[in-house]
Amino acid sequence: MPIIVHLLSDKPDEVRKAVLRIEELDNVAAIEIGIEADSSVELVNELVSAARGELPVIIQLPLHRAVELAFAALDAGAAALSLGAPRGALPSTDGKLVSGRLYGPALYPQALETVRELVRMKVPVIGSGGIETKARGEAMLAEGALAVQMDVGLWKGGD
Repeated sequence: MPIIVHLLSDKPDEVRKAVLRIEELDNVAAIEIGIEADSSVELVNELVSAARGELPVIIQLPLHRAVELAFAALDAGAAALSLGAPRGALPSTDGKLVSGRLYGPALYPQALETVRELVRMKVPVIGSGGIETKARGEAMLAEGALAVQMDVGLWKGGD
């Protein structure tokens, strides 16, 4: 089974070392580099450049910055983009805000619109965000996504 390995680091030298080790493994089809929400264009360029080697590089951009950072990632050598979960905060029972990544069906409309915009820009994109059913995945593909990425739908089960 082909595997896409996801790396999350803001240090290009760490990414390069990891990629060199991953390239020695069997069945790895691509490297996906996760980009934090506040990453600069320069850091995106450095991380993609560090990951380039024998395997295609997919850059996972924050959903709310994907359009802004798309061409920088592609110009640096990314083969495609994927969409990363946005961050948000909610009050906990003690009244303090708890921050983290947002998942679930409420993200789907925003993710679908982002895929549509990236496809219009001729950017190769893997759609993700709120895809909990086969129908939602098929709709992403119909809008032009190369593939879809699921997580919450897999955790919950169903169709």
